[in-house]
Amino acid sequence: MQTRNKHLRSLKIIAIFSKYIAFIALVLNLSMYVYAQDKTTEVELRAVTLEWEAIEDAFGYQVEVQMINEDGSRGKKFNKKTKLSQWEAKLPVGKYEMKIRSYDPRRVPGEWSEAIEFVIKPKAVSLFKPIDNDVIIVKDREEEEVEVEFQWSKSTGGKGYKLEVKSTDGDFNQTEEFTTTRAKVKLPIEKSFQWNVTPFINKEIIGDPVAKPYQLNTQYAPESLVSEQKAKSDGEKLIDEGEVKDKSKPEYKSNYFYLMSYLITQIDYTGVDKARGNSNQVKAVGGTGRLGVGYLKPESRWGMLGILDLSGFNIGSDVANSDNFTFASAEVHGLYSKKLINSEFQVSFGLYMKELVALQGDSSGNFSGVGKVKNFGPHVGFKYWMPWGEKLGIQFNGRFYSAVSGDGPNGESISPEVSYEFGVLGTYKLTKTFTGFAGIKHRTDRSSYTAITANEDPNSLANPGDVSFVEITGSYLNFILEYRY
Repeated sequence: MQTRNKHLRSLKIIAIFSKYIAFIALVLNLSMYVYAQDKTTEVELRAVTLEWEAIEDAFGYQVEVQMINEDGSRGKKFNKKTKLSQWEAKLPVGKYEMKIRSYDPRRVPGEWSEAIEFVIKPKAVSLFKPIDNDVIIVKDREEEEVEVEFQWSKSTGGKGYKLEVKSTDGDFNQTEEFTTTRAKVKLPIEKSFQWNVTPFINKEIIGDPVAKPYQLNTQYAPESLVSEQKAKSDGEKLIDEGEVKDKSKPEYKSNYFYLMSYLITQIDYTGVDKARGNSNQVKAVGGTGRLGVGYLKPESRWGMLGILDLSGFNIGSDVANSDNFTFASAEVHGLYSKKLINSEFQVSFGLYMKELVALQGDSSGNFSGVGKVKNFGPHVGFKYWMPWGEKLGIQFNGRFYSAVSGDGPNGESISPEVSYEFGVLGTYKLTKTFTGFAGIKHRTDRSSYTAITANEDPNSLANPGDVSFVEITGSYLNFILEYRY
């Protein structure tokens, strides 16, 4: 019997190790997928229709398209066999040469045609800042120029950008080339301007222009406002010494951010102890308090976050005759954020430690903490946020936790389990530094551990291979306050 138990434990260790490796592989694959997707977006594919004159009695055609590198060398080839005299292809932006040959009804190919060169241009970018018809107000009337920051979307096919700013009266016209998606230009005050950005690969391959250039005006502040020396009613101050600030994306003094969160609900608790032969199923008021601190530079996609939780629930008919049970957790996150044009997507992964209370009850309904199940392992999750105007927004989030190591209240090892949570939160920009979140989050925390058998404890009712488990489920009201300064 002891040999059998040792064999069963060996099999469980192998199962735990296998699931651990599988989950780590899943996390790494997801990370590499996100990274690869991000890298893939660096090469822009554009739909193009290649047409040629049909050849009488031709059974079909073979098309060969080869990229011409900037140094004149030949790059990757793309081949297609078709019965039509056209090919609807998706190709990276760049310069190409195309050759065609036909097949007769015997499927015998003819001679290749002479190479024909063509160009696939990068798509037009989107203009972000300043917004169309924006007005830059300068307080200091001794200033003759104001420095304005321009921003636009990234061209995944281009290698540079040509920014053109010109005044409507023709007195000012400036064109510069940049490799980043932002630039600062000094403009004269009390003038109207048009500005646009065109991506390019080189001097020969220029991308599509924007559909409509943006308008921009620079003005001195009225004397009455200058004398008041106070902020506008919405908190946006007049600009001192020609400085222009982005009102939609405030510049924070620190790259750190802080989180305070609380979740509350009526939880469903289930606990099965195979060694004692009992099962507890109760409903209780429960909640979680959460504190977190993170680090994320605005210009970087990578960051980190640490979180501490204290959860608990209350069982009893009234305050005097109730019992409180608490359990803690800690998480370390690596963050990867991808800012899209009108939304933001974030993937995070790391390690966690979580406790779950294992209760024992009797027929009278008396409960007491008999110990805690300790879980360790990796976690992976996501957040997707979309704005609704300047202050409102909505966030979707989810996370999976894989318990691959730890021990139960009896000192035995845990069995691998997966816990998870999903949420939908509304967001509101309270002030420049505070953002509030409120919504619903569903959580399921589950942990199981090996039960001590009668061979090890004569009072045990468990058979070899039995596992005890704890599961806490609930749909929580979730409130979060985020602070950045």
